[in-house]
Amino acid sequence: MDEVEKSLKNLASGTAIVLFGTVISLFLTFISLAIIARYLTKAEYGVFFLAFTIFQVLFILASLGLQDGVARFISIYSSRRDSKKVMGTITAAIKISTINSLILALIIFSLSEIISTKIFKMPELLQTLRIFTIALPFFVLINIFISIFRGFGDVLVRVIYLDFLINFLRVFFVIFTIYLNLNLDGITKAFVLPIFITFVLLSIHTFKTYSFSIGEPQGKKLLLFSTPLLIQGFFGILMSWMDTIMLGYFATAEQVGLYNAASPIAKLLTITIGSLVYIYIPIVSSLYARRKYQEIRRVYTIITKWILIITLPAFFLFFFFPSTTIATLFGEKYTSASTALQILCIGFIIHVLFGPNGATLTVIGKPKILMVNTMVGSITNGLLNLFLIPRFGIEGAALATAMSFVFFNILTSLQLYIIIRIFPISRNILKIILSSTATAFIWYIIFKDIVIPYYVVTAVFIIALTVIVLLSSLLTKSLDKEDYILLSLLEEKTGIKFTFEKKF
Repeated sequence: MDEVEKSLKNLASGTAIVLFGTVISLFLTFISLAIIARYLTKAEYGVFFLAFTIFQVLFILASLGLQDGVARFISIYSSRRDSKKVMGTITAAIKISTINSLILALIIFSLSEIISTKIFKMPELLQTLRIFTIALPFFVLINIFISIFRGFGDVLVRVIYLDFLINFLRVFFVIFTIYLNLNLDGITKAFVLPIFITFVLLSIHTFKTYSFSIGEPQGKKLLLFSTPLLIQGFFGILMSWMDTIMLGYFATAEQVGLYNAASPIAKLLTITIGSLVYIYIPIVSSLYARRKYQEIRRVYTIITKWILIITLPAFFLFFFFPSTTIATLFGEKYTSASTALQILCIGFIIHVLFGPNGATLTVIGKPKILMVNTMVGSITNGLLNLFLIPRFGIEGAALATAMSFVFFNILTSLQLYIIIRIFPISRNILKIILSSTATAFIWYIIFKDIVIPYYVVTAVFIIALTVIVLLSSLLTKSLDKEDYILLSLLEEKTGIKFTFEKKF
């Protein structure tokens, strides 16, 4: 078994559990958001989502980028059997994140009236923002505890608590709240309450699993390592959520609500690549340490191709049938966000097409370049939003986000090519894109005017579009030797036979 085959096998096995957790998380999150969007007015949903967006940005600032640092140092020190430094890392992370998140939560809580009435001019945002702010320290500590388990090689805890439990409880409490016919504040409390429950249960699990003691102080080392990650994470989250924040400033709560029916759908296109990076980094790091550059290029190209194959059916559904998609998930009152969804889909499918370029820059020891790229992308996004939102509303926000993601990926991939000669777009990938797009477009022309219930259309079309992409890949002979290996690994993992596909 050569290096590429070994790497693909590790990716196939390791990514499965993370991908499963991510899919479950997004599925349950979508259910809760869809229920909330259908129950609330567009303006109320806009207020709710703006508060949720601010919460996401505050989480990055409060956690100080410690999650990856904790996992890294625990992994290193435990492999050396240095228990004092392991304990020092854990205690430092818990103390620092607790103090920082409490201070930030108190500041935002005390300034919440100014933020709501002076900055966003939405008095109704006040109570919703305060509810989210109270939950901030608990959510930060949940992620620190999960990082501790990750450092010891246990990724299942993340799936159980962060991906499943929080989101399952959210669906349950949101439905119960709607049954009681409560208002926006009640919905927000139902959405946030699972954070407190999960914190209690995960804390018990953590302290039962590990015996903590005072170790060798590691706070300074942890902060020095995590600071660049904090900067990158902050600008990364801004690039993802800048559109919502600036819509909240320039537009109405109703427009924020409309836009955030389209935005979460478009972000579904990044599920596979996001899950893969979690496992991709340590595997490719091993190849890079042994200077296996050609193998890295092959793994990168083959993985990018399969990410694209998996993502294209959803892209075609969202792009060609945006109104149907939005109506199915969020209700007909949000279908005026269809154009915004199409624009966002173009930006995110290009992001997928370039593959795990940012993760690869980190692997080859260039995290500062990635940090600068993320800052540039975020600033570009902000400037484009500043120019486009006042002129084009939610379509301007979508265009700003799509353009900034395209710019970020072109810049990052160009640097990756200069440094290590990796470029994801091969001839076979182009054949898949062209053939499947042409076939999907013909399918769209034939079926665009057929009147069928939304749920039936969505189910039938996603199956048909998946078949279109797979057949296009097979009939154009766009698969390589490594694809055969990957199909064999999938046979081994799932028990499903791919005899027909492997013959091609």
